[in-house]
Amino acid sequence: MLEQPIVSLVTTPLVAGVVGYITNKIAIKMLFRPYEPKWYTLGWQGIVPKTRPKLAVKISEIVGQKLLAHDDFLYALENNDIKTKIHSIIADKLKSLNAKDIHAVIRLSSLEDKIIDKVAIATGNADTVSRYGSANGEHIVEYKGIDNETGQIYSKGLKQISESRVHPDYKKSNIKQQSGYSAEVKSAAKKNAEKYINGDTKSRASRTDDISMQSDGKGNTIGGINDQLYDIAEIDNNGMYVDGTASQLKFVGGTAEQCAQKLISAKYDKYRDANVPMEIPSDFYNDVISYYENEIGKINNSIEKAENKGNHELADKLRRRLDKIVKTKNNLRKSNVSNKEALFAREHPRLSTAADMAKISHRAGLEAAKYGAAIGGTISATRNIIALMQGN
Repeated sequence: MLEQPIVSLVTTPLVAGVVGYITNKIAIKMLFRPYEPKWYTLGWQGIVPKTRPKLAVKISEIVGQKLLAHDDFLYALENNDIKTKIHSIIADKLKSLNAKDIHAVIRLSSLEDKIIDKVAIATGNADTVSRYGSANGEHIVEYKGIDNETGQIYSKGLKQISESRVHPDYKKSNIKQQSGYSAEVKSAAKKNAEKYINGDTKSRASRTDDISMQSDGKGNTIGGINDQLYDIAEIDNNGMYVDGTASQLKFVGGTAEQCAQKLISAKYDKYRDANVPMEIPSDFYNDVISYYENEIGKINNSIEKAENKGNHELADKLRRRLDKIVKTKNNLRKSNVSNKEALFAREHPRLSTAADMAKISHRAGLEAAKYGAAIGGTISATRNIIALMQGN
């Protein structure tokens, strides 16, 4: 009667242990094997190999944020104790060298501080990635018209503008008009990208369509759809207008001369009367200024001749035209977008966005290269001098 319970007491844990061992071994093996899907595993791939890209990102985030934070690493490198230890290591290495070339030894000694300083500088690359990455993010928002980080939906994006309807009989003029909206979007994105690169997070540029209606501090209203005076302005982190940052974009005319002539027409009197800065295409700006300076010279000569002939009525008329040109010239600002860029953005929004991002990425690479070249050059020089001293 007692034999059966005894057998059960012995066999049950043994069987459970064997089963547990086998299942655990299989489960652990399935975590890592196979590295690649096999036909005989019916496409099964180890969980870790299959998800290694995601795991790598998560691990790097945890290490970068919790274990070896950027600020902690920088602080450690700047710590005098760490510098002393690095000095000590270099000094010990120097003692072990066979000093065939005294000049090389002197050069190596002078590199001690440089090595430490350059390694400390290297941590600045994390900041470079952050600043330039955020700058490129502005151009993605520019294209899509949506900021996925904040959830804000803007009134216009380059993609949406490019899908605007065009009348077949007025295709050229329609596209030209719509390119003005593209210029506004691109201008705001470029300004914000530069702010990120320069570390300025106190304000951001925005189309006035995306700013809540408020006062510009001069008795005028700014913000809201179809603002009558302004196209672009800067707002602070609370969405409030920053004084003196509003402007009107005027991408008019097919040439600089046409642009100059349109800007002094009666249609733009309201901007002159309110002293509104007017941004014009960067590739038109210099020629428009030259056109106005030439006109100012001609009108002054004509005024003098009219006065000499006693034709005061003509002289007054010329003075009014002169005043209009001078005011217009003084209110002009060079846009960060060219006429060609605006037209290209209207017709090829994705390529236009990619080009802007490529330029920023190139700048980021150049800035990072300054640090990388300095660090790489210092370390390379040290290794070569050590190799030289050891006869290698």
